[in-house]
Amino acid sequence: MSVSSIGYGSIAMSMASQASALKTIQTQSEASVAILDEAMEFQKEMATTLLECMGVGQNVDIVV
Repeated sequence: MSVSSIGYGSIAMSMASQASALKTIQTQSEASVAILDEAMEFQKEMATTLLECMGVGQNVDIVV
């Protein structure tokens, strides 16, 4: 009886493609978190400026 290595090659390729896909998803998630962080910081700054212009910013802490 002979053992074929064809199955092992396809398993390795499958694992490699899955690892690559997971890394891509992880990178996209990290980029999305960074963008959301910047957007929230911008919104916080805008809200602070608006409240200060209205004269209530000195007495209100904005917690995000």
